[in-house]
Amino acid sequence: MQNHESKFYDIEYFKVLNHLMKRPPINLEFSDFSLFAVVPILLHFELLLRGLQHLGMQISAVIGIEYSSKKEIAKRLSKDIPSLSVPRFDLISKHVERKLSQVLGTQNEKNYKKLIILENGGYTVPILHKKFNEYIYLCKGAVEETKHGLWLDEQIEHLRIPVITIADTPLKQLESPIVGREIVQVLENELNKVGFTVVGSKICVLGFGSIGAAIATAFRSMGALVACYDVDPIKTLAARLSGFVTGVKRKLLRDADIVIGATGQCSIGRKDIQNLKDSAFLASASSKRGEIAVNEILSLTVERNKLSKQVELFRLSDGRSMYIIGDGYPINFLLSDPSCGPPRFFDLIVSDLFVGIMELMEKELKPGIHRISSCLEKKITKLWLKFYE
Repeated sequence: MQNHESKFYDIEYFKVLNHLMKRPPINLEFSDFSLFAVVPILLHFELLLRGLQHLGMQISAVIGIEYSSKKEIAKRLSKDIPSLSVPRFDLISKHVERKLSQVLGTQNEKNYKKLIILENGGYTVPILHKKFNEYIYLCKGAVEETKHGLWLDEQIEHLRIPVITIADTPLKQLESPIVGREIVQVLENELNKVGFTVVGSKICVLGFGSIGAAIATAFRSMGALVACYDVDPIKTLAARLSGFVTGVKRKLLRDADIVIGATGQCSIGRKDIQNLKDSAFLASASSKRGEIAVNEILSLTVERNKLSKQVELFRLSDGRSMYIIGDGYPINFLLSDPSCGPPRFFDLIVSDLFVGIMELMEKELKPGIHRISSCLEKKITKLWLKFYE
């Protein structure tokens, strides 16, 4: 048994995680488990991974998501977790498959450890079911942070492991306004570099979920004229009742100086590209590079030029131009802050993930989608309020 009372990290803004890791249930043997993680290599994930390793869990593989990982953190963390790698994003699925094959292939009765998957985006669980069906019994379950990953896991016809998601829990929903402000901050910074601004611009936000609504609100607070579109009529009504312009998608696109996708799917496809205003700026607020059909734009492009590190101009064959920010990747990860957000708030998120991992370790959950109980989230919240009062 590990000495759970030994010192952990004294970084004050992760007080909740520190507290929980010092006091896990006494019956848990972390050394009986191994972790397979596909996550952004950011400060809060670094502390979570180091904490699990400190408690005795074997870190079998850590795969960093390239566009949302910080090189300096990956370099530092790899000294203590040699299994860490950050592959090119277009190769991440193949890399996950190869690493998963290696990890599962080393399991036998002598050194068997129950595998727990921790991921941000639904990379591993679908591959596990498609490629390694015979090894699924080795996996205790998965913890998923994002809505996109949740959607992918829900699409698996016969989900054979428990997946604990925090994507739509009350605590996770508190993140949306923060992400919305981050995205507007990044966009304004990048536009300023090429002589443009959010202030007074006409914005079209595609998707009025929690993130889309937060983005629209943040844009409006900056003095932008904001229109919103969603395929869900109830969300469209919510946007309208919140004071945003709504209407037919093609008309909203033709009028927008800046279009930002926040649907979690491809929201700017070939037909939408035809309807875009000349010199429109395009950006993504999704968790992957899927909102903008970049390849479709490339097929229509006759000339392209980098205007800054993150802003690229595309001249199309029909004479129009458009700008893509961040090469179509989610722009909030362009923040220079290595934690990608207020550290104190992310104490809540990693604590939620840690509790999810302990739930998998402690219980024999049935296959399917599970959520952190409101009781546990209230406990985390009370600790946060106590430590940061």
